[in-house]
Amino acid sequence: TPSSPTMPAATAADYNPIASPPSKPSASSAVASAPAAASDGGLFPHVNLFLEPMDMSSNLTLSERASLVADSARPWREFFDYHAMSVPQLEVIKARVAHNIETYFYNYLICGLVYLALFLFARPVAVLAIVATVALAVWMYVINPGPIAVPRSEFVVEEKMKHGIMAVVALLAIFVFQAGGILLSAVIIMGLASLAHASFRDHTV
Repeated sequence: TPSSPTMPAATAADYNPIASPPSKPSASSAVASAPAAASDGGLFPHVNLFLEPMDMSSNLTLSERASLVADSARPWREFFDYHAMSVPQLEVIKARVAHNIETYFYNYLICGLVYLALFLFARPVAVLAIVATVALAVWMYVINPGPIAVPRSEFVVEEKMKHGIMAVVALLAIFVFQAGGILLSAVIIMGLASLAHASFRDHTV
């Protein structure tokens, strides 16, 4: 009986999503070749692919997460290609928006981060307050989803106390450090800009 062929040994790079892109395509490239909407997946059937850089249960470092976001963005020449812009017909606008939001999700995300970064020069305290509030929320609800025991003490921060702390911190960031206006403008302006791009970018080109 002929012996089975020997498979090559796997290397560490085979399990590293950053070091081995061919074995694990980026989120945007995966959805770019997928249909705009699946029959049983709703309007955005591939949205779970976008959560990988934000998955706190993975062992990715901060630089690896940033690299994954940057590598998953579509080429900017393609993103800004004015030859691919056209006024959508009503019967295709839903499919076009769904496809483009999935395909250019990370491009929109990067544009939003750049927009917020611009305020760092004009309103540095407000931007730092936003960053601190988001970091605290991630630490309390993602990294430590359960009760938090205070070191060298018997005191435990329960769920209701977490909500109270986050409410106080968020109110301070919004009203004392005046971060509310920046967040509101970012949501409105970048939301409308992303929706406009997704509507006018012909996904069949």
